Amino acid sequence: MAGVWIGGLLYDGMGHYYAGWGFQHGALFFVAAGVMFISIAPMLLVPEGGIPTNARAAVDPEESTASGSERLFVVFLLAMTLIHFGRNSVAIIIPQYLTLESGFAVSSQMLSYIVNTQSAAMIFAGLISGWFGRRLGDGPSLLLGSVVAMVAVVFFAMSDSLALIFGINLLRGFSEVIILTTSYAIASVLIPPTRRARYFGWFNATFFLSWGVAGTLIVGPITDVMISRGYAEVLAYRMAFVSASVLTLIGVIILCVLLWNIRSKANNTDHLRG
Repeated sequence: MAGVWIGGLLYDGMGHYYAGWGFQHGALFFVAAGVMFISIAPMLLVPEGGIPTNARAAVDPEESTASGSERLFVVFLLAMTLIHFGRNSVAIIIPQYLTLESGFAVSSQMLSYIVNTQSAAMIFAGLISGWFGRRLGDGPSLLLGSVVAMVAVVFFAMSDSLALIFGINLLRGFSEVIILTTSYAIASVLIPPTRRARYFGWFNATFFLSWGVAGTLIVGPITDVMISRGYAEVLAYRMAFVSASVLTLIGVIILCVLLWNIRSKANNTDHLRG
């Protein structure tokens, strides 16, 4: 949050210079590097984990394959790819949209406040994410977070109020944390312990590639094509938001089917044991 706030001040030299001054003179890069360096310091205190290589796996890989958990993980991976790509594809274009002269035309400092609203929501959501998981369950919590993320993107396409933009970013911050915590919990159940390195690598890729790849292949071209064909800039960006929400919706539908399938199998197993 401090880095974003300082970046907003330095973007135009605290209002004394021109837009982009912080980039041209390098001040923003030094601030970003400094914040990242300070942020990694607490990681030195985190203990290392892992599982004993000579211990029997909690879930036998052959049993896992037989029960179909790996197939379920593939479907889960597809759902999370669509959800992440949909909700995060707009992250790159949101600052451009908010600074449009024909739109909200916010200053760099105001943009930093909007971004920090999401950061503050993420901090608060982090404090209650465990309660959500215990209260609702990981599956329903993930579904709730995904729906909230989709609704937030839709509201971006519909909003004409800057106050509502702040509220939307609160929703985005809340959904971000809920989605991350619960999706990792579900992935850890579906992935056999002996294959976690490879499969969690795939799982992490769906998240970390969602900004650049989705923005480059989906919302970016949609925005550019519409503007090149004479549509208003605001409308072009809003249609990009709509396309991102549709992509997220497809992922939510797949996730619903998957969770229903998992719950049905669990109920059948309990019934047979009873």
